[in-house]
Amino acid sequence: MIQPLREYLSKILPHRSAQDDVAAHYDDLDHCIQAMVRSFPAEGPPESYSCALWQDPYPPVQLPEVTIPTYFGMMNEIRRSQGPFVSTLTEANEIKIRAIARRLHLEPGMRILDIGCGDGALAYYLATKHGVKVEGITLSERQLERAQSRAQKVGNIRFHLMDFADAPNLGTFDRVVSVGMMEHVGIGRLQEYAHVFRKVMAPNGRGLCHTIYKAVDAPEMNEWIALKIFPGTYVPNERDMADCFLSVGLQVEVFHHIPGIHYAKTLDAWRERLNEKWDSIKHHFADPEWQKRKMDFYLGGTAAWFRYGRQAAVAQLELVPA
Repeated sequence: MIQPLREYLSKILPHRSAQDDVAAHYDDLDHCIQAMVRSFPAEGPPESYSCALWQDPYPPVQLPEVTIPTYFGMMNEIRRSQGPFVSTLTEANEIKIRAIARRLHLEPGMRILDIGCGDGALAYYLATKHGVKVEGITLSERQLERAQSRAQKVGNIRFHLMDFADAPNLGTFDRVVSVGMMEHVGIGRLQEYAHVFRKVMAPNGRGLCHTIYKAVDAPEMNEWIALKIFPGTYVPNERDMADCFLSVGLQVEVFHHIPGIHYAKTLDAWRERLNEKWDSIKHHFADPEWQKRKMDFYLGGTAAWFRYGRQAAVAQLELVPA
């Protein structure tokens, strides 16, 4: 009852634009985010602002994979042995980015679209390590500036300030990847997001969608965090993901479930980094004490949601044309 009502209201009531929502988080909180995604010292290269993988899903010694249906039987989940937990966020981010590249099944010269490219960390890795041509899109002006700075070092990357709905103007791609984007498009645009994913994918192409997801009967994200930190967000459940992609002709070939502890540990590490650098960035805020309390509640509260709620996790969906 609540979800259909939210979807209906999101379509008929006046609402902020996607650009406003992005600016409210990625631009307004940019100094905090940059402190969180950079290893110490702060001059280090930025890492991705999404859930890291703290265990290698492809360790050197591995037991046979087991394929089981997900809760609703709409997708197949691959369960595999994991490597040991690593100790640093930098290592965990490297594992995540390698796993994404492996699951995209890349070949040199392929054309890749990164929907919601952030600072361009993934695009840079794919272009330099796998010899592919990458185009990335973002609605954050500050992210675009840093991504374009990366692109100057490599000839096969381009970035655009663009809403995902306009991505088809860039043509079709051999591979489509989107990390940490689906949960931010809002409940009223999930179908549109899936449609764009399909439209930009070549007939024999593949895609990967990395997103937070929750149990069907789980409560929504904390309302204060949804309002003050992530305006416009909606965390999809398994049924949402399966329905929206299947309805546009995309099949979830492989469903990779990433337990909530991985995001909890990522949030813990972000909070630690922010605390280390707080004195050097607090002058950017009109009310530093309020800003710090807000960030502590966001990072600590969300970590608890993933660690103890047992109703939220992360998924990586390998998508192919049905």
